[in-house]
Amino acid sequence: SDMGLWHKKIPTEILQAGSELCAIDDRVAPMADELVIEKKRASGFHGTYLAGFLRAHGVDTVIITGVTMAGCVRHTTEDAIAEGFRPIVVREAVGDRVPGVTEWNLFDIDAKFGDVEPLDTVLKYLEGCAAA
Repeated sequence: SDMGLWHKKIPTEILQAGSELCAIDDRVAPMADELVIEKKRASGFHGTYLAGFLRAHGVDTVIITGVTMAGCVRHTTEDAIAEGFRPIVVREAVGDRVPGVTEWNLFDIDAKFGDVEPLDTVLKYLEGCAAA
């Protein structure tokens, strides 16, 4: 597997492309012309062409949502800042299976790696981008 130790630590064999467990929620499904990048590590950046794609399109900020907070969300956030982007994590749009993990990681990310913002603030930011 090209998933390294991650594959040995968690049951990644159940995470098959096209399966219900990997399906994108219809409420946030991409439009036909939107890019979907399949990742094989916790970060959306590591081992993908995401950073290059974003740079080529003049993007300087990434908005991060998802699960798991201590895994995919955190690693994507840390890699985003390492790649030179401004990461914004949406407080109400992240979660984890372990109580307390989400709040601790949000605190730590906001202190060191990015901005943690409430959904209303992020929506206003996006409205401003659309109007520009």
